[in-house]
Amino acid sequence: MRKYNPENQPKAWLFLLPSLGVILLFNIYPLLRSFWMSFQKGSLLKLQYTGLDNYQKVIADPVFHKALLNTALYAFAVVPVALLISVIIAWIIFEKIKRKSFFETIFFMPYVTSTIAIGIVFRYFFNGDYGIINFFLGLIGIPAVNWLDNVNMSMPTLIIFGVWTSLAFNIIILLAGLRNIDPEHFKIAKMFGATDREIFWRITFPQL
Repeated sequence: MRKYNPENQPKAWLFLLPSLGVILLFNIYPLLRSFWMSFQKGSLLKLQYTGLDNYQKVIADPVFHKALLNTALYAFAVVPVALLISVIIAWIIFEKIKRKSFFETIFFMPYVTSTIAIGIVFRYFFNGDYGIINFFLGLIGIPAVNWLDNVNMSMPTLIIFGVWTSLAFNIIILLAGLRNIDPEHFKIAKMFGATDREIFWRITFPQL
């Protein structure tokens, strides 16, 4: 391994400049520009500064209140549910499955797949007429559900989609964390007669 040399720092920044330029142009600048435009109104060619008028209108708008409530509901539902399911799946893969790399690849595929492709697959699964979800529900005697076109089912469907798309990344991160736990901890715990549940809650979970 090469030692750090301060003389190489200018060269390192030279290599980073193209990436930094792209980030500044397509991430930082649009963000700052959008923030400044939130204090203006009019067409793009003729904007006028209005102070906090836009924010006052948004805060007074009932639609904004509804959107804020839906966003909070979505976040508080997706994050804990996705994390819980990810922990369970990662634990099963780590403890019970021998060929872990195969299942890791399967679970990671949705993460590297484009959002459009995932949306198409999800739409097929939850289609009210020929979706595979309704097919399995029909096998156990549950009538078909109009997942995509029913207003009352829109939030549950979005939550399911959010949980599903979050699993891949969470599972990979959790598996990496499980691998970093010293195996000797598990061996010693089993020697003293600890159950799988005790090992999980007292050793595995605190070190994830």
